[in-house]
Amino acid sequence: MDFATEKGYIEAVSRGDEQAFESLFLHYFPRIKGFISGILQNEEEAEDISQDIFVSMWQNRDRLKEIENLNAYLYRIAKNTVFRHIERSLLFRDYQEQQTNNASFSSTDNDSIEEELYAKELEFLISKEKNNYLIWEELLMLYNQLEDTTAMYRGGLECLKYFPNEPLPYVMISLPLLIRKDLERAKGYLEQGLDLSPDNSPIKAQFFAYLGEVYYKQDSVEQAFAMFDSTLLINPGDIMTLNNYSYYLSLRNEHLDKAEKMISTALSADPNNSTFLDTYAWVLFKSKNYSLAKFYMRSAIENEKNPSGVLYEHYGDILFMNGEKEEAVKMWQKALEFRDEECGDLKYKIENGLSVDHEK
Repeated sequence: MDFATEKGYIEAVSRGDEQAFESLFLHYFPRIKGFISGILQNEEEAEDISQDIFVSMWQNRDRLKEIENLNAYLYRIAKNTVFRHIERSLLFRDYQEQQTNNASFSSTDNDSIEEELYAKELEFLISKEKNNYLIWEELLMLYNQLEDTTAMYRGGLECLKYFPNEPLPYVMISLPLLIRKDLERAKGYLEQGLDLSPDNSPIKAQFFAYLGEVYYKQDSVEQAFAMFDSTLLINPGDIMTLNNYSYYLSLRNEHLDKAEKMISTALSADPNNSTFLDTYAWVLFKSKNYSLAKFYMRSAIENEKNPSGVLYEHYGDILFMNGEKEEAVKMWQKALEFRDEECGDLKYKIENGLSVDHEK
């Protein structure tokens, strides 16, 4: 079932169309049941749990129109339901006993253990059934959630052997390559995945965004900005693209009004994000609104547990243009301690202040 067809069925079901619901049920029920059965190794329990999931889906059909990806939605529900079932098993009780004996064990640790256990279950299923794409998809998304780039890369390559026409593995392979700055190889996988993605789909927007990052790092600025524009046409609320695009425009001192609108949108969605606050401050700095830039940069540092050298350098630049030259030097000296590659010529600034062409 392609993306456009699925969206049509979802809209029909949300309006109470029973025939559309039956079509979705016939398409997804065997897959969800097979997925749950593979984990629980119990056909009867898998049948019951799967039926409960679809009954709940019908009862809450008016909320379906909010769902972007029904496949991911159903598998997330299946995963959570299976975990609630596993919680009653002896294995999970053993984990709970260990947690009780460890006073410092946090809910975050518990979530991580659940995810790692789930990943191992999925890996076991994949080892027995490598031609089941739905299990591959769930596993790759879980690797991404765990931020395990090694597993993302390895799993993406393995999945590609069986499903070369699915776009997701191309994303999973390209992200670790981007992090390692292997830009040409990342671009190759991203371009292939882009061609395979359904028009106007969320995953196509992701490919445009990541290609934008590659092009920008390769100094192909015009192509990069075209990719970001394509991302925002599909997903105007992509806050990471809004932030990055805005920041890159500010670095180039271009279209600052557009940059400020974009970063304002991102910041409205996540007002305490130190990266977004830094970007907003830098756009204001480039717009010569130094007093307001100071406020947002200070907020960026206050909202970051471990501020980077770049944040302190930016704060120093802003303080200098506000006439607080001694405080600016202190910030630059602090930034120098980090030796961040992205920092500018800090020693020159400490000795001479900002040059007259600092905004170019």
